[in-house]
Amino acid sequence: MPLTIYDDEYLTVFYDNQDSNVLIISFSPLNFISNQRTRYWGESICKRLNTSFLGFVAKGKNWYPGESITKAASASMAIIDTYDKKISLGTSMGGYASIKYSNLLNVDYVVSFSPQYCINPETFGNLDKRFSSHYIESIHQEMQISGNDCHAKGLIFYDRFYFEDNLHINKIKNIVNSLSYRSLNFTHHFQIELFLGSENMKFLIKNILKEDFSIIYKEALYRRRTSSIRLATLTQVVGKKRPELALKIINNYGSYFSKNGLFNAYHGLALNNKIKNNYGWALHFSFLAIKNNPSNSSAIINFANLLSRLGFSTIALRYINDFLDVNNKDPFVLNAMAGILITEELFLEAITKLENAIEIKPHEDFYKRLIRLSLRLKMNEKALYHSFK
Repeated sequence: MPLTIYDDEYLTVFYDNQDSNVLIISFSPLNFISNQRTRYWGESICKRLNTSFLGFVAKGKNWYPGESITKAASASMAIIDTYDKKISLGTSMGGYASIKYSNLLNVDYVVSFSPQYCINPETFGNLDKRFSSHYIESIHQEMQISGNDCHAKGLIFYDRFYFEDNLHINKIKNIVNSLSYRSLNFTHHFQIELFLGSENMKFLIKNILKEDFSIIYKEALYRRRTSSIRLATLTQVVGKKRPELALKIINNYGSYFSKNGLFNAYHGLALNNKIKNNYGWALHFSFLAIKNNPSNSSAIINFANLLSRLGFSTIALRYINDFLDVNNKDPFVLNAMAGILITEELFLEAITKLENAIEIKPHEDFYKRLIRLSLRLKMNEKALYHSFK
């Protein structure tokens, strides 16, 4: 069982000794949740790799504050120094930490996927606002990666066509020249998925230690060709201008998609074509999304709204009713239904659906729509009543 060797309000560090001469220092990504089965990122493959792990786990979206890491490093150094080779490993937020703290932790090699340079909103402004809401001045001062942070060798994987990630990579490239930078095109923010599984990770670690970065990249390119992530990203890029080609890609390579991946591809294409007012293709992809996952509320809402926009409100309401027969407590679908009923001037029915939605989830948008509709119908008492909710 892994030992807890450091813990504070921002992070926990676990040590999992497998009597190896190599130590992997892993940093959990943004969406990782520690639990009894998987305490740190990488625990599921630790024993299969027969390699010791030192797992840094962030308690939230905090980007590993420097003060906490410094204290954790001090508590960990006696363990770290017993190993011949140390590899830091992470993706996204964890990828940032694997570079930022590599010198502090005496790391020999870095493997980082889609890292950030920093999340200070002033660094990239409106060009990248994905993580700026997590920036806290008091704990993130001087958080940007500097030239003194990393002298280790290693690999950074990214997607040069993913604009926001590429901004960060270009910053890091200009500062850290000991690392090799490799683009895996059309993998978006998810290059790590090409290396999931104990055999794939074993291959990665073995060749990192041999410093054979070219064979790792060659293998990654091979896996990328039929990767569901690459195919899904490629369909979204292609589908913005040539939806028929995107559909052809899915039809030809559909077996490489997971069920959820296939749904996301169809749903994403539907939304992109809707934004471009290409309603015919949007409706087609939306129908395929529903067919793939009939219980997804976002898909049924999009499909119904498209039908209504194209003048088929009766059919839209029929699909929503069929959905609600199975999922009768979905407030967002009830709200969408109210919107279509308003379009058809079935105002009293719309009010009923909005009140049903509010009973399930008292969402601000539902109240606003109900108040506007009540005022429109001169139902002032009802509007006033809900204004105080």
